[in-house]
Amino acid sequence: RLFVLGLNPLAEAYAVDPKDKRPVQLLPKLPAYNLTFARDGKWVSFFSQDATKSLWRAHADGTSPTQLTSPPLEVVYPAFSPDASRIAMMARIPGQPFKIYWVNADGGTLHELRTDVTNQADPTWSADGQSIIFGEPTNLWVESGKQKAMYISDLKSGQTSKIPGSDGWFCPRMSPDGRTLAALSLDLKRIGLFDFQTARWRDLPQPKGPNGPFWSADGQWVYFNAGEDGVWRLRVRDGHREFVLSTSSILPNHSCVATGFTPKQFIILACIRRSSDLYELDWE
Repeated sequence: RLFVLGLNPLAEAYAVDPKDKRPVQLLPKLPAYNLTFARDGKWVSFFSQDATKSLWRAHADGTSPTQLTSPPLEVVYPAFSPDASRIAMMARIPGQPFKIYWVNADGGTLHELRTDVTNQADPTWSADGQSIIFGEPTNLWVESGKQKAMYISDLKSGQTSKIPGSDGWFCPRMSPDGRTLAALSLDLKRIGLFDFQTARWRDLPQPKGPNGPFWSADGQWVYFNAGEDGVWRLRVRDGHREFVLSTSSILPNHSCVATGFTPKQFIILACIRRSSDLYELDWE
C-alpha cells in the first residue's frame, strides 16, 4: 500500500480588529486573495486564487462580482485608483516578464504601461490618479544581479521617468495625501520614505525584515509584515516602531500576510488555509 498526503490550500481573506484581535472572514463565497477596498469603501478588487488567477471587482459585500481579466494573464497584485475608476495590476503571462496593466473598474480594454523597464512590479497610484508608480520585482524573483529602481509613468503622455535616488528600492506605496512614497530596500532591511516636495529620501533601518508595507488612513503610520514576527507599524514622524498583531496566533492553521485596511480600519489579511488529507492507495 502507498500512503499519500494530498494538500488542498484554500485562499481566504479576513478582517481583524487591531483591538480585540478577532478575525472575521471577508467574502467567504468568493476565492478572494489580496483583497483591496476602494478609497470610498464601496468596492473591492481581488484576484482569484484558482487556476485562472484573474482580476475581479465586486461591491464591498461581495455582490455583483465582475471578472476583469482572463487567462493566460495571471494577476498578482491589484490597486484601485484614488477615485476607484481604474484598477492597476501586476501580472504576467506564464514564461514572460511581469508587467503593469490597468483597466477601467467597469471592465473593458486592458492597457499595458508603455515603458522600457523589462520587469515591472507593485503598482501604486499618484494622488491625481493620472500616473502609476511602480518598481521592479525583488531579486528573489528575477534578475538577481541587476540594479533596480522605481519609476513613475504618466498615463496621458506615456512617458516614464525614474524616481530620484530610488536605486536599490522596490515595492512602492503612496501615502493617502500623495506626498510621500514608502518603499523597501532590496535587502529587506530598511524602509525608505521619499518626499515628493523635497525630492529627498529618509532611510529607516528595520531589524525585523519588513515586507508588504501599507499606510494607515491618516498617513501617520506605515504598517509592514515581518514574517513569523507578525505585523508591525512604524510612525512616520520619528521612526517609532510598535508591534500590532501575530497572524500565526490569530489564525494558526493559515499562512497570512496583512495587506491593508477595511473602511472600518480593520486590518485585512490575505491567507492560505492549510488543508490536507491522507490517502491509502493499493499498489498493483
